Amino acid sequence: MNPLQIVFCVLTATLIVYSSLINLLEPRLPQFLSRVFRYGKFAVPGKSVFAVEVPKAWFKHFYSLAVVEYICFMGLLSLVYFAGMAVPPQINSILNALYGPDKIALCGKHNVYLAACLLTTQVFRRFYDTQKVSVFGEQSKMNLSHYVVGHLHYLGTILAVLCEAPEFAYTSESHKQLNLITTSISDKISALIFLCAWKHQQDIGQSTKK
Repeated sequence: MNPLQIVFCVLTATLIVYSSLINLLEPRLPQFLSRVFRYGKFAVPGKSVFAVEVPKAWFKHFYSLAVVEYICFMGLLSLVYFAGMAVPPQINSILNALYGPDKIALCGKHNVYLAACLLTTQVFRRFYDTQKVSVFGEQSKMNLSHYVVGHLHYLGTILAVLCEAPEFAYTSESHKQLNLITTSISDKISALIFLCAWKHQQDIGQSTKK
């Protein structure tokens, strides 16, 4: 496994185990474990044991930075896939350090571009939510770990996609042009489900605000 996969596996396993413990055994756990996991309206009442909490309003930072990252992400993909630009050596060096020099593309260009478009719409919507919809209490806090993981998640997702994308990784089909019309039925159905969920989440956010 490469470093990027290890980071995501550790984060996923930690979240699954930690949330399972909280849901099943919370009354028997030390309170500081609940305090690390819960935040906002679900926070454990009382003074914090640790001085590692930050304002929940800092959620805005994830998406303010992610918007810039994903604009660059989409710009890079568009230049490489539509304009025929070579992948910058600096990008290749970063991907090689994270994934190794023997990167293999596991999907087509249209899959990568579709995923990038969907991820970008989600980031922009969440940016709008945190700026215009969500109301953060002045005293609402979250553990520093949530803040760090939030930043790792959005940047890490970009890197994970690029590490297995044609032109950025080895594939015998690098010469093929990007053609979104050739997207499979399953891809189209998946995109439709994503957009329905996107719209539903947006509606829930708006109704909660009201």
